[in-house]
Amino acid sequence: MPHFDAIEFLRAFFPDPIKPGRLWLWTRTHRNGNEHSYWCYGHREAARLIEKFRRTRDLYIGAALQDARLALRIARRRRSRATLGSIRGNAATATAIPALWARIPIGSRGALPGDHQAAYRALEALDLAPSVAVSTPRAAIFFWLLDKLWVIDDEHERARAQHLLYRLQWALDQRGVDLGWRLPPDGDLARLLRLPAGPKENTSLILERFPLGPSDARYRRGDFAHLPEPPPAEAPHSTSPLPDGAPASRQEPLELDPIYDGCSYLRACFDHSGTLDTKAWRAALTLVAPCFGGRERAHDLSSAHPGYDEYATDDEFARALRAPHGPRTCDFFAHRLGGFDEHCSVCPHFGKIHSPADLGRRKGDTP
Repeated sequence: MPHFDAIEFLRAFFPDPIKPGRLWLWTRTHRNGNEHSYWCYGHREAARLIEKFRRTRDLYIGAALQDARLALRIARRRRSRATLGSIRGNAATATAIPALWARIPIGSRGALPGDHQAAYRALEALDLAPSVAVSTPRAAIFFWLLDKLWVIDDEHERARAQHLLYRLQWALDQRGVDLGWRLPPDGDLARLLRLPAGPKENTSLILERFPLGPSDARYRRGDFAHLPEPPPAEAPHSTSPLPDGAPASRQEPLELDPIYDGCSYLRACFDHSGTLDTKAWRAALTLVAPCFGGRERAHDLSSAHPGYDEYATDDEFARALRAPHGPRTCDFFAHRLGGFDEHCSVCPHFGKIHSPADLGRRKGDTP
């Protein structure tokens, strides 16, 4: 494939110097899976790091600019010794986005498009050509570049950005239903994009620019106004279980932080993820997967384990989203996984909610 030009790619997406916030570059060593985050102020700094690590690490870039200091403060609530190099950006610390995006997973098993050509058929639902597409062995990722950076300067603007991303993915999901697919929701301001520059994927990632017209026009936010509004979330109130067979892709994504803060068992799963057994891991994924940023958090939960495999984690993530029982219940964690004595017996929510996932529902959610 052609040499990946990092500067050209960065110019298409981000201002230089980077502001507001910083550009988030995340790496994982090819040899032992060690992870590290870098927070860049400009294109040359980011391009230098990409060139430095392209032969030894898998490289990812955050689709949103991030407030690195805020991300560190949030991380230190959970791990007092967290450093900028050991943390990730998240939806709560996103400061601006240069594009809207959607990720369509590819798979030979299950209700997913079988190849990249099939994934492109989902775009028929939008009537808007993407500006950039990145094809990986397991997904097609599409970007619609905006005419100007969407600055997220308050929680109202953050909610608007997340909701428009969710509407975009939901429209694709509806088209997927017509084609026999079930696509997971991905209204995620913490999306990581794998760059076509790492040692493992040099021959299998394809970065494609789509001509949008003679002036290479970009999209205004108003160009997406025709996207359908998803119906009210089908998730029930906190004391009611999810109905059997309710597909997770039809529900408004949850917020992970309130679930993490309120469920001692889930915190323990993250704290001891390197030794987590398969049954507990799969149960925890049913809480993580339906959340904003669920795919990235699923890899956070999994990557410290010696048996970690990126593609197997993606498969398990998709399985957790499609689980007919929905997120695992408090009773399951307490009695089936033996968490009652240490965790559930002292939990202020136990007996008042059906599942820890109920803590992540927005206050306005209705059945």
